[in-house]
Amino acid sequence: MPIVFTLISLFFPRLVILILWGATGWFNGLFDTFIWPILGFLFMPYTFLWYSVVHHWFGGSWGGVPITMLIIAIIFDLIAISRIGR
Repeated sequence: MPIVFTLISLFFPRLVILILWGATGWFNGLFDTFIWPILGFLFMPYTFLWYSVVHHWFGGSWGGVPITMLIIAIIFDLIAISRIGR
């Protein structure tokens, strides 16, 4: 089931964020204010999801794999943003 959820998040990251926010406590305690989750949801959903994954699965430790995947998430977000105007 986690693999299916991960594949869905590649195509519909905002849907996955809404499901995680509504059905679990996945994002509880990650941010001090509510503005960062809102901005992440609106502008950079892949990066927002990866940030939460690092805090849950990697214990908040930013090593080689988390940073590499963060760069990939940022690239995905930039590609998605660049396609909005087309």
